[in-house]
Amino acid sequence: MRLVAIALLSILLAAAPQDAPTGDAGWPQWLGPFRDGRSPATSVFPAAGTVRLRVAWRHPLGLGASGLSVSGDRIVTLDSDEKGAFAVALSSRDGSVLWRVPLDAEIPDDEHGPGSTPALADGRAYVLSPACQMRALELATGKLAWHLDMKAQFDSKPRFGCVSSPLLDGERVIVQTGAPEDKRVVALDRRTGAVAWAAKGIARANYSAPGVRGTGALREVLIHHTDVSQGEPRSGVSALRADDGQLVWHHTLDRSWSWAPPVAIGEDRVLLLTWNDAVLLKAPAAAQPAAVLWRSPGFTAYVAAPVYRDGHLYGYGGDFLRCIRASDGGTAWEERTYPGSLVLVDGHLVALSITAGLLRVVEASPQAYRERARLPVLEPGARAETPPSVVGRRIFVRNDEEVVAVDVQS
Repeated sequence: MRLVAIALLSILLAAAPQDAPTGDAGWPQWLGPFRDGRSPATSVFPAAGTVRLRVAWRHPLGLGASGLSVSGDRIVTLDSDEKGAFAVALSSRDGSVLWRVPLDAEIPDDEHGPGSTPALADGRAYVLSPACQMRALELATGKLAWHLDMKAQFDSKPRFGCVSSPLLDGERVIVQTGAPEDKRVVALDRRTGAVAWAAKGIARANYSAPGVRGTGALREVLIHHTDVSQGEPRSGVSALRADDGQLVWHHTLDRSWSWAPPVAIGEDRVLLLTWNDAVLLKAPAAAQPAAVLWRSPGFTAYVAAPVYRDGHLYGYGGDFLRCIRASDGGTAWEERTYPGSLVLVDGHLVALSITAGLLRVVEASPQAYRERARLPVLEPGARAETPPSVVGRRIFVRNDEEVVAVDVQS
């Protein structure tokens, strides 16, 4: 009997994966755990040979540009139909609907549906609806924990509705309100929804999403603002002290704008995308202005910001996927893949076409474009307005019609 047990144990150990992904923190918010499109997971892709992708499941989903936030066995996103906007929780195992909670009948931009991506923490989903209603929902059931009417409290009234994605920061959730004057950015207590601070002195900040830079007392919330004081809109960055919302520094470009989220690069740089180009700023030391290190037309604003790895940036500009040197903005390589979005996982780019429905796995190397896998995963034509979310060896993608889970096979 003992010999049989030992034999069975040997078979099980041989069959079990020996290189399971490690360091995975889930995908709890827009652009992942670090708010910069990076996953900490390792051992996701084999070191050599072909990367094999397989569709695990697919499930219909209503219209929306909201991203897929993942915690444990829950995926939470927003969608819409003719009745209004909804928060939806799906099983990460099989895509079945666990709950679907109505938010508001009003959808200001019904062409794209809800655009805000929920943030997941401590068993709750923090959800911003197009009608500027901020809610905390119980992750297990969808039951309402608290509700903040930002229209009533802050006079939030952006033309295209509230689409900013909440930022998790310690015990707070930080939200761009779309308010016309002060209180354009607020920090809310995650437990109660009470306002911890409201930022003052920043330019209009309606449709972007906050980023974060630094740690501890030096931590800053990065806001992509829009300056309209000289007629034509111009993009810029406002950096707020995360503890109390005080404006630490700001920089406005001399031309161009967009709504792309600012992304921290390394210790002291911030990348800002416009519809025309990418700008790398050097964040200032005390009492000094920010400096433009370079501008490059190689990246342009669209779905998601480029990702950074080992001195290089990877992202999209027009029809091309590019690798650009962070030191000087020069192009290391480019490949015509047509527009898409991407995230960085285990030394690889997981890239999704916006309209072609193709999922690619590409080495994040400055040497050359090396594609290791390609799989049609979404119906061509419908728009995928949000980048992939990756947890372990499972990749989650969505478009205007469905959500699909794709496995990386070991």
